[in-house]
Amino acid sequence: MFNFAKKMIGSMDEEGIKEKMSETLQLLEDKGEMDIIEFFAKKKQEVFSTNLGQVFTHEDEEELEEDYDDPELEDYDDDYEEEEETVKNSYFGSYSALNFIAKKVKCHLDDLAELLTNSEKYNNALTQIEESGELFSDPEFLTDQNSLCGYSMDFNRRNQMQAFEFKRSSEYFGEDALVYDNVASGDIIQGQLGDCYFLAAISAIAEHPDRLKRLFLTKTNEGNGLFAVALCLNGVWEEVILDDCAPCTSSGSLAFNTSKSNELWVVLLEKAWAKVHGGYLNIEAGLTREALRDLTGASAKTYFTKKKPEELWTRLMDAEAKHFVMTAGSDNLSGGSDAYIAKIGICGSHAYSLLAVYQLAFDGETYTRVEQGEEYTDRVVKLRNPWGQGEWKQEWSDTDERWTPELKEALGFTGEVEDGIFLHAMGKIS
Repeated sequence: MFNFAKKMIGSMDEEGIKEKMSETLQLLEDKGEMDIIEFFAKKKQEVFSTNLGQVFTHEDEEELEEDYDDPELEDYDDDYEEEEETVKNSYFGSYSALNFIAKKVKCHLDDLAELLTNSEKYNNALTQIEESGELFSDPEFLTDQNSLCGYSMDFNRRNQMQAFEFKRSSEYFGEDALVYDNVASGDIIQGQLGDCYFLAAISAIAEHPDRLKRLFLTKTNEGNGLFAVALCLNGVWEEVILDDCAPCTSSGSLAFNTSKSNELWVVLLEKAWAKVHGGYLNIEAGLTREALRDLTGASAKTYFTKKKPEELWTRLMDAEAKHFVMTAGSDNLSGGSDAYIAKIGICGSHAYSLLAVYQLAFDGETYTRVEQGEEYTDRVVKLRNPWGQGEWKQEWSDTDERWTPELKEALGFTGEVEDGIFLHAMGKIS
């Protein structure tokens, strides 16, 4: 366990890790929740972000892959999963010490509405609105620089946040903005926050709209500024109470992610994710698997595409048939020139939604889609860039001469606009 812990905590030796764990457990026993939050904010430089799901960079993944370079290993093994949770739980204690919800209610995925029925915070907020006659303002996630910056030590980013101010949905979307109407993966546009992993995750979930809609405990905009969403935090479904204030630029437009159709679901999910992690800057950089776990309540697996590609393709086809939520990530291309990156159209160390996988057969003249188990000549995946633009420019790109109207229809692909959605030959993904 301590080898893994040292990887997470940096240069601490084994005794240092034990000491920190002991200190934390004593705090959990002796102090209240807000004391713990303040403690971890102060210890950010010594330890690592309390953003439990986002402690690894892409380079860390590569390092872990090398450490676990077992020819029989195709993903993170069970020992690693248990080790990860052991470190998190022993160092932090209950996740309730790191968020703003004191009481837990056991709740199954099919019964998320019960969270709101039993929510003391939500009912208190309703009472506050009725008594004051004013719009709800979240006292736990204020419209200030603390909520924007969290405990980020990146002073350049903190200075950039000074230019943003919180505005109500009536100001950035207009009166009576809908929570959601036609939920679609293409509705998400990334802004000035580096949370592509999170946006790729919700974009992938939006391929099956009902899976995303069920996260919204308040499904309509009542005009009182009060909203609630459900997240599965540390394995427990919890309600996250929100107001509709979001960071905006001086021009009045949203600074971070937004919706093409001016629906609130994109903004509210990002705000909920920022709130439970203590600030918007705290959610910059991360892994899609951690976001998917908290948004679905399901376990997530990571596969490295360079290992056993044939078996990986079989798993992808099986996942597609079962309507699994999937995402993908690109390699670190920092060693490549700007011209090379511009030529291929893929951004390095970037997260993408994996929307579909297809097998194609070539009969000598044209390509057709074939099902799993049939003979094929080409394997392609459909991906979406959370930026809403920036697409693959090589084999099976929008301009590939092999496209026919029939094939586009079979794959549900137009390729006529720059929307961030593109096809990519599986053999070239790494």
